[in-house]
This record gives sequence, structure tokens and C-alpha cells, in this order.
Amino acid sequence: MSRLDPDIVRYPSNKPNLILSVSDDGLHPETGLKVPLTIYTERFHVTNDLEWINEEDNSPASSLYTNQIYGLESVSGRRSLKVRGKDGKVVTDDAKKDKDKEDKDDTETNIVKDGKPGGTMEPYIQELSEKAAQHLNLDVHGGKGEDAPPHPQTKDFHNGGNGGKGGHVAVLLGRRFATAMIIDQQLEEALNDSSMSWPDDYRGLVYDWVNEMTQSDVQEVFQLPPDLNDAEQILQSSKGEEKLKAAREDLIESLDDSDDTVRSYMTKAINVAGGNYGTGNQTEKGSGRPGKHGDQGTYSVKLASLNKARLASSICSVHPAQCQMLLSKVQLLLFLDTKENTAKALALLQRLQQRLSFLGLSFTPDNLSGTKLGEAYRAAEPQLHIVSRSANQEPISIAQLRTIYYEVNKVLNHARAPVASASTEFPKVPRASFAFFQKYARPLLEDLKNIEDDYLGYLKDSISADRKHQAVISRANTCDTARMQKVNLLETVKADLTSTTLTIQIREVVMKKAQEDLSLAVRDFKEKVESAFGLTLASLFKSLPQVVFTFKTEWKKAADSLKAVWDSIGTVEESSGISLDRKNILTSITQIEGSINGLKEGYTLLKNGAANFDDPGFGKLAILDSQMEAFLNDLNGCLAKAEMQGLRDAFRKYIDAVQDRNAPVLQYSQDVLLLVRYQAEIETLDAQMQDIRRDEYDALGLEHPALTAFMRDMYTNILSSVQVWLKGMQQAYSFIALDERNIFGEALKGFSFSQFNFGMLNQVKSTLEMSYANRVNSWHSDMQKITKVTYPPANKVSTVPVSLTPQTRHPTTGSLIFGAERVDIRLNGIRLFLDEVTTDDGYLDLWLIHSGIETIEDENKRPHNFKHAPIETNFRYEISTKRYTGDHTVSGSISSVTGIGAEKDDYALVGPFTTWYIRINREDNPGLDLSKIQDAYLEFDVLFRGKISG
Repeated sequence: MSRLDPDIVRYPSNKPNLILSVSDDGLHPETGLKVPLTIYTERFHVTNDLEWINEEDNSPASSLYTNQIYGLESVSGRRSLKVRGKDGKVVTDDAKKDKDKEDKDDTETNIVKDGKPGGTMEPYIQELSEKAAQHLNLDVHGGKGEDAPPHPQTKDFHNGGNGGKGGHVAVLLGRRFATAMIIDQQLEEALNDSSMSWPDDYRGLVYDWVNEMTQSDVQEVFQLPPDLNDAEQILQSSKGEEKLKAAREDLIESLDDSDDTVRSYMTKAINVAGGNYGTGNQTEKGSGRPGKHGDQGTYSVKLASLNKARLASSICSVHPAQCQMLLSKVQLLLFLDTKENTAKALALLQRLQQRLSFLGLSFTPDNLSGTKLGEAYRAAEPQLHIVSRSANQEPISIAQLRTIYYEVNKVLNHARAPVASASTEFPKVPRASFAFFQKYARPLLEDLKNIEDDYLGYLKDSISADRKHQAVISRANTCDTARMQKVNLLETVKADLTSTTLTIQIREVVMKKAQEDLSLAVRDFKEKVESAFGLTLASLFKSLPQVVFTFKTEWKKAADSLKAVWDSIGTVEESSGISLDRKNILTSITQIEGSINGLKEGYTLLKNGAANFDDPGFGKLAILDSQMEAFLNDLNGCLAKAEMQGLRDAFRKYIDAVQDRNAPVLQYSQDVLLLVRYQAEIETLDAQMQDIRRDEYDALGLEHPALTAFMRDMYTNILSSVQVWLKGMQQAYSFIALDERNIFGEALKGFSFSQFNFGMLNQVKSTLEMSYANRVNSWHSDMQKITKVTYPPANKVSTVPVSLTPQTRHPTTGSLIFGAERVDIRLNGIRLFLDEVTTDDGYLDLWLIHSGIETIEDENKRPHNFKHAPIETNFRYEISTKRYTGDHTVSGSISSVTGIGAEKDDYALVGPFTTWYIRINREDNPGLDLSKIQDAYLEFDVLFRGKISG
């Protein structure tokens, strides 16, 4: 691969002895690289023999740490990785004659060189298939001793050279089914835990165990008995079920056998033979003796430990710079937010977590200085080009790995959090305007360009030595810029938590109204419904709100993610300065079967828990999306009697309202996990700042692995910030222009990481600006304004929501509220007047709440649906005169902007077609009396465009 590839670091660049790679294409090594050499790569490509030759008298190491060796499955025969000793060579008489000994008997002069010893090869392969193992050879044989030159090339007789000693091979193999073994180990520990209650406390573990053991690769070596393929059947059996115990024993034996098979193949594939001896020659003066055959080398093939034996190892199998490069890659993959890229990110995160898991074990000390592994890293830091620190501190390499491990866990928790499927899902748009994003994208792009000029300029070797040195000197400022931008992202999450809280409150109102309607509908059939469902109505109305339809997930890990939220609440509040609403945070999520029986079992499980059913965030009962229709059909089946069929619609509306409420509840917990993730990333940047400021870095060049990885990480951080901003700009464009074209998404199609640069992202910004300019041009004129458009709700009760759509008509005139020709209607202000209401001071103070889900029609009358943060608008008026300007009043203004997108317009204009909620707080209205309300009406001030004729 080219040195310009940002996914590969070679150091030193001309004769590398360290290679770090996170390339998707894998590392395609070249024959002829010198040893010693250490390689850390995700994929190592082998289709031909690869040979490195040792020319030294010792056995320099060639270390390969890779997740996967690939290419061998497609070859016939074996392919060799060789670090063999160099063969001995003849040295000419002229070069070796000692003039002072010309007359002496030189029958013992040896002008033949011995073979060099084979090298040391230390491969750590995390995933090696049986087929690949059958096609791989590891060869560190000693060099051949040279044969003495034949007569008459020399007058003297000479002995043959000695064969070089065979080298040393130490193979460490990852467990092929490490994940399955870890999950089974967790289940084993849980089954031996007397404090846990069967089956309630085991549901997540059992579901994860069945899910993992029925994966296709596991089934290749072991298939569960049919009655153990179903988690519910296992949970319905007894805790000490012998069949489960026997199956688990057979399973682990089969998994171990698979590893032993690979280990056996690898053991047979190792060559540590000593080099052959060279033969002596015969001359008139006599006969030379043959050399000695080289001694046999040594080898070992071990399986990587999943326990504390790892701390007693001296193998430095992970490099902090390569781990940081992988984590940087994960950031970009998660940002793209597609199923494919999220799956890739999760795979990388799980791989990193497994590699670094030794840092999170219960018996791992806080400081590894006293362990064999810690001392091995300290000794290896110079060879691994890690800038060491004081010997009385923990090795910096271990400290860096620990910081990365903690961040990986936080990112994984966020990525694994369950996501609900709402009954209706509209495109999400920000409240900030297109102009707002446009304005602040400029300085972010400038920051990106500055670091890109340094980082990519180094990769392309297109900047001067002075510029490279300045980039090194400015490293702390670069880190500070990345940190500041990460803090800004954290602030956006805090704002989202606030708006999500309001969304939950609003949807709680809708859900409770749907429950009231259902209660009325059920009232005459109470006994029949309870008999059909096997639950009392009270139990039914406690269990149904906990149901959430969601995508397939790893339930134990999802539950662990939610537990991580609870465990971190205090820390999050302290570090971020935000007060979290605990009643909105999920306590647990449990998978149930998509049936009424599953609902009953889930309700029993929740009832035994110590939480409040009234909290929106109480434990949820998850039904897979794929089982949603089965659940609804089962529910309908319970209402099959003719006299109850009218209840179906009421039940379905209630369940839809439940899903719409539960979606933001799950979002709230996701946001908390994202807050934790960003906080961890900030802590990583703080740790990097503390390390990178050390004077030792001043003398290094940008090509040093530590600085190359650092610059890549800073570059990725700023790239992510710019992308978040441009994504917001894209969403804001869609909202103002009523154009669903995903310009930003189109730019990312078929992306490669090398395309994520200033040029590409600046072009996206320019394209968005041009698209917006073209859209403005198509409007031909500014928006027009109409004020005091009234609409009297049919129901006068002030707490009842009012739903408006583009088809809603005035109850008196029968006309569309805003007329048939007005489109792209946006709000300037909204007011609510109530006749015959009284307060002590003669003023009514109320809040009108836009639900955040709305419809806006374009000039062709095509509807466009959007979702954004709810908007609360205060309105205070004098009751007797209906005056809402001047002293003691609040006008109900949502926005006073023109709607044409000037830079001063920080907020996007929303529309009136939504569900409006009215809140009247008695504390703000002393003496409030609503009992005599005679009339009520909403009043709107709006901007609009005209419909295209025809």
C-alpha cells in the first residue's frame, strides 16, 4: 500500500520496523522487509510465500498481531511466512589473507561463513479458520552453512560452514468462539449465583445464550437439541435442568475441540529446524571437515487466555496507536448511521473490547506496573515507538490502552441501546434554521482545513519540514480545538434531553386520553375482556404501556447498557451540569414472545420488580418487529366475539399511542448514553492532552506513530463535528425548502474514508447553499402575511389537545382554516382566548405547546411530514379587553422573522398543522375559575405562499 494511505502507518518510512494498519483492504506485505519488524493489522493478506531474511548473528523478532489472515482459503498447498537465517557465504582468499602469515601453514584457515540463525516469529491471530490453518507454514529455519569452494578456486582446504540455529516461534491463537464462550461463562456464573431468581433474573442471559449458540458458525461445530433452541422453553423448565447442563458441557467440549484442531494444524505447520551444514573441500594439501548441523529451535502454540493468565503473559498483542486508529474509524462509521456501517462499527468495537478486556476484569489491578504484562509493555515501548514516561509511573502504553478501553465500553453501550419503532416515523429536523447552520459551518470547516493541511500534507509529503515541526509544536492547540468541538456536541445532547422530556410529557397526555377512550369502550365488556386476555383490566392497563416494538438486539447487552445509564446518573449530572429526569430513564428491557401469553408473563415479571408502573421509563417488554403483527393478531383473536369486535380499533389506537410514547422514552436513555459517550471522548482528549504536552514529543517528527495516530484522531474528531453540522444543515434545508432530496447522503454513497476531507465536505456545503438559492429563486417573492386567523375548537376544555391538519375546516364556515390557495404556511404567533374565564388580576397566563410532529404543504399542495422538538409558547392577555400587547402581557409570538432565510433568523419557522396542547398553571393564575367558559378560540398569525395555479 502507498505511504499516502491514512489507514497505514509505517515507521521509519524508508525501512520500517513498525507497521500499524486498520485498512479495510488488509495489509499486503512485501517480501524483502527487514527484521526486526512488528506488525499490528486487522487483516493480513497471504497468497504467496513471504520471506524475511535474518542477516544478524542473533534472532531478531518478527511479530505479527492480526485479527485475521485471509487469502489462504483460495490457494492450493501451503504458503509460508519465513524469517529464515541467511545462508553462509564464501569469502575470497584475497580478502581474508593475512600478509604477516603468508609463510605459515594455513591449512586451518576458514574462509567459509556459517549460516545465520533463524529469526523469532511471534504471531497473534485473533481469528484463524481451520482451512486457513491447513494452508499456512511458519518457517524460521537456520541458514545453511556454506560449502567450501572447490579446488582449484583455492589452494587450501577449508571446512564447511556450520548451519545456523533454528529460530523461535510462539503462536498465540484467539479463541474462535470467544464470544460464545464468554456468554456461556456468564450463564454459568449466573446459574451458580444463589441471589438470582429463576427465571426472572435470567431472561436476558438465556435469550443471548440461545441467540449466540444458534449462529451459523457455532452450529457448524455443535447444534443445540431442538427443545433448547427456544429461550422461552428453557425459562419454563427448572433452573437445574439436566438437559441444559449436558448440552452446555457438550457445547464447550465441541468449541474447545475446534480450537484444538486449529492448534494441531498450526503445530504441524512450524519449521524451526537448524540449518544444514556445509561440506569441506579437498585440495592437494588435505581435506576440510564438514560443518555442524544447526541446533533445533523452539516453538509453542497457545490459545489466548480469557482469564487472569493474560496478566502473566509477556505478549504485547495490542498497540495503543492502532487501537486509537480503529476507534477513530468507528466514529465515522457510527456517524453514517446505516445498518451496514453500524454493524461494521459494532464488530470493530466488540473486537476492541475483547482485545482490551484484560483491563476490565475484576482482579485486574489499577496499576499494572507490577505484572509481567505491564513490565513487558514497559520494556517494549522503545521498540513499539511509544514515548515512555517515568519508571515510577504505570507504563504510558498501558495507561493509553485503559483510556481507550473505557471509551470503547461507553461507545458500545450507546450503540447497543435498544431503539423503539414508533407507529409513525417522520424525518427529524432541527429547530435551528438553515442560515444558522450555514453561518457556523464556516469556522468549523476552517478548523478542518487547518488540521487537514498539516495531516494530509504530511501523508502526501507536500509540506515543508518547518510546517511539520510547527504542527508538532501546535499539537496542544489542536487537541484543545477538538475538545471544544466535542463539548459543543455534548451541549446539543443536553438540549435534546430537554426537548425529549417535553415530548414524553406530551405523548403521555395522548396515551392517557387513548386509555380513557379504551376504558369507556371496554366498560360494557369488562368480564369478557378479562376472561379473554387472562388479565384484569387494571393489569392490562399496566402491562400494555410497557410494550415496545423494537429491532432485534442482544438483550443481555442491551440490559447492561441500561444498567450503565443508572450506574452513571450521578457522574453524568456532576460532570455535565444537567439534572436528569430519573422517571424517564429505563430500568430494564426484557424480550417477550409476541403473544398475549408473553404479555402475561412479562407483566408478572415486572410486577415482581421494585419500580413504579406510572414512570414512563419503567422496565419495558420488548417484542421484535417481526412479531408485531402476530401480537396484534393474537390480541384481535381475543376480541373475536362479535359483540367485542368494535373494541379492536380502540385497542389499536391505544397501542399506537403507547408506541409513540415509548419511542422518546427509549430515546431519553439513548441520549444519556450518548452524553456518557461524549464525556468519555472528552476524557480521552484530556488524557491525550496531558500526554502530548510532554517535552519528549518536541523532538519527534509527524511521521512518529504516536504523532501520526494523534493527528489522525484529531482530524477524525473535527471531521465528525463538521459532519454533524452539515447533517443539521441538510435537515434544515429539507424543512425550509420542502425538499426531501438527501444531498448530504448522496455525497456519502460509496464513500471511502479518504473521501472524508475538507474538499468533499465544503462541496456538500456549497451544494446545499446552491440548492437553497435555487429554491428561493423558484419562489419569485417573499412570503406574505395574514394575521388573526381564528379557529374555535369543538371542545372547550382547556386541557384537551387540538389537532389541526391541512384538511381541517372551520366549524362555522366550512372553509379550510387558512384558505384553499395558501400553502407553505408558517407561524409567526399563536394565541388562545377563553370567554368567561376569571382570575384575581384579570389576566390569563397560559402555554400553547406545538407537539413537534407536523405537516406542511408545498406550492403543489404536496404534504411534507416532519418531526422536531416540541415548542412551548407563552401567551398572557387581559381577559376583559383581550389585549395582548403592552404591560403585563405576552404576545404569543413564535417568530418575528421574514421567512426568507436571512442570517439573523436563527430558528426555523414551524407550521400550524400539528397537535396543540394547552397548559394553564393555577400558580400563574391566582383565583383561576374555568367553570363558566362559554367560548374558546385559537388565533394565528402566519406567513404563506400561494399555490401554483392549475
